[in-house]
Parts: sequence; C-alpha cells; structure tokens
Amino acid sequence: MHGWGITPEFRLYLSDTPAPADTYLAPNFRYMSLIAEDEISLETASLTSFGIALNLGKQWMLKDIVVIDAWVGPAYNFRTLDDPSGEVEVEGADGFGLRLGLAIGVVF
Repeated sequence: MHGWGITPEFRLYLSDTPAPADTYLAPNFRYMSLIAEDEISLETASLTSFGIALNLGKQWMLKDIVVIDAWVGPAYNFRTLDDPSGEVEVEGADGFGLRLGLAIGVVF
C-alpha cells in the first residue's frame, strides 16, 4: 500500500500568551489518496478521502526547547473506494468522526 496526504491547518490562539504556547482553535482540511496493489492477482484498489475538522488544542513549552501539542475535535469525511474486484465493501465510511492527536517536537 502506498499513497500520500496533506492537512493544511490555520491556528487561532485564544490567549495573550505568545505562540506556540497555550490554547488554540484550528480549522483544517485533509486530503488523502491511498493505493493497494495485490501482487498475486495484479489488481489495484484506491481510496480517496476528503475531510474537514475543527480542533481545540493546547500546547505546552518545556525549557523553551520541547513543545507538546494535544488536540481533539469533530471531523467530517467524504470517502470513495474504487475496487474493480468488488470484494471490498465500505459501509459508513462517510460521516462524522473524532480527530485527536498528540505531537512532541523541538523548537528551533
């Protein structure tokens, strides 16, 4: 399986504390394209996903070097599956979900 994705995001910090520390709102858009290939039957299936989300996040700075970023929020996804074999069925792929995550990084 291989593919790629991109998630552009805008952050609106909700406090007077200078970024990147503190609480933020982050609307974002996600696009993903994945392709699965069966080497035995030589069949290929593809999944395309578009999504929008609104995250509420919080960042913490440690020693002005390390940043911890946690977020959660509702998301809505639109997915299409192209499976020429017809063997894979995806029910309930479109709709609301929850987007959450945790990132740890180095400030430079």
